[in-house]
Amino acid sequence: MKRDRYNDTDSTENIDIAKTVQIADILRASRRIQVLIELESASENGMTVGSLADAIAENEPESESPNARRSVYVALYQSHLPKLESENLVDWDRDTVTRSSRFDEVVSALHRLQG
Repeated sequence: MKRDRYNDTDSTENIDIAKTVQIADILRASRRIQVLIELESASENGMTVGSLADAIAENEPESESPNARRSVYVALYQSHLPKLESENLVDWDRDTVTRSSRFDEVVSALHRLQG
């Protein structure tokens, strides 16, 4: 293994640490975690953004609020889905969200963290 000349760790350790930090950043938001959990149990065809927003809104404390679903939908559309797509966890368009190439890797890490 190649040693990193700037510190006393193997370069493969640095890659693993960087990957861990990246996954931690992805899982920092509870709604992103909920997206992954919902998609894990969805069919290969994925879910509509609307049904995903409904499922997530039902699990939030403010779920009785008339604006809860809309708030979740907007947050998914503007923030969480673009972040998950940029990390190759989901593919999404205006209507549908499906799993992407890194989905299984990050969901596996999530399950390990949950114990």
